[in-house]
Amino acid sequence: STTVIVEDTNTNTVTKTVEEPDGTKTIQTVTEENGTKTETGRTEDKDGNFVEKTITTGQDGKQTEETKSKVTNEDKSVTTTEGTKDENGSTFLEKTEQTNGDYEQKFVVQDETGKTVGSEVSSKATDPETNAITEKKETKDAEGNAEQITINKEGSGSVTAVSVIETDPSGKSTEAAFDGGKNNTLVLSEIKTEGSSVVIPSEVVGLDGETYPVTKIGKDVLKGQNIESVTIPESVNKLNPQAFKDCGITEIHISGSVEKGMLGKNALKGNGTGENCKGLTIIVDSKKDAKALKKQLKKAGAKGANVVVKK
Repeated sequence: STTVIVEDTNTNTVTKTVEEPDGTKTIQTVTEENGTKTETGRTEDKDGNFVEKTITTGQDGKQTEETKSKVTNEDKSVTTTEGTKDENGSTFLEKTEQTNGDYEQKFVVQDETGKTVGSEVSSKATDPETNAITEKKETKDAEGNAEQITINKEGSGSVTAVSVIETDPSGKSTEAAFDGGKNNTLVLSEIKTEGSSVVIPSEVVGLDGETYPVTKIGKDVLKGQNIESVTIPESVNKLNPQAFKDCGITEIHISGSVEKGMLGKNALKGNGTGENCKGLTIIVDSKKDAKALKKQLKKAGAKGANVVVKK
């Protein structure tokens, strides 16, 4: 083996490198500056795989630890890790990526006691025959809220279907299913909840932060459920025929503008407490929206509904 020691007086850094005949290197670096000491140990091979650990000790004696690694597996996939740890807790990220870009990834956050207070597991898989893509993401927070998202795409990247399952700390869940629309917009096709109210999401966020806006509500999305209230986001510009038919809804909040032709035939029929949706209150943002909505109520099967402008 060959050993080389380099001392840099300008940065108060000493680096020791030991190289083995097979190309493996072990590098140790120590830097001391203004009472802070940083020690790094790294082992790497000729293929670029490595393991690295850095410990920083401050003037107060408190330490921060950082770790990194990269390993090339037998199937040519690459696994990388990154971790941090200090007196307040730790984070750890592990990702295994295939040669075609598919991957599995896990991110965990722990507090100072070692208890997990947040996590995210995500993956991307490509069908070798159709090139169809399935992306999945599952997140959990410290309060016990959880969310599972599955996004199905064509090989071209166009979204074909999305599902979202949200679970609160008590175990109650809301499940939403979407069909892909034009330009990667989404059409809500079904939503199931164990609660009495529904808040329709304005968008779904994918693995890499890309957003898919929800612009339409499909037919019978709440079929077989008794729901008291529904909130429709600003992104939605169309309720398809029979969208909320026979759900027992007594209050609907519409955010944003009410567009001409927004309500499809019988979109609201069978709600409220009486004939023609008497007992149904629809809350809108402005007088202009109220006027536009009232023109559509008869077609929507809700001419007896009460339209109110939000205060």
